[in-house]
Amino acid sequence: MKGLFLGLSILAVIGFSACNKKAGPLKACFTFSKNTAKVNDTVYLLNCSENYSKFKWIIPGAFTFDSINKHNYFVPTTIGNQSVYLLTWSLDGTDTTGVAKILTVK
Repeated sequence: MKGLFLGLSILAVIGFSACNKKAGPLKACFTFSKNTAKVNDTVYLLNCSENYSKFKWIIPGAFTFDSINKHNYFVPTTIGNQSVYLLTWSLDGTDTTGVAKILTVK
């Protein structure tokens, strides 16, 4: 009986470890909830990044946010182009990439 239990346990461990997928390439990605905003509009930042472990938002007129809110928002207070950055780090921490987008505020 012990041998059967041990054999099933070993098969279960092998089976579950075979299900682990290799991570694909690191990709930093986000979108704005609005293409153009007005002063004092709330603009949501939707993170669509892939295969990352940590991230950092760099938002105009705000603090930088480090791996706190996957999705974020900001309220532009001035007219003009506003740059928003999202930096991401790979699952094993050896790679980093980022993306910058410009929001037009009217």
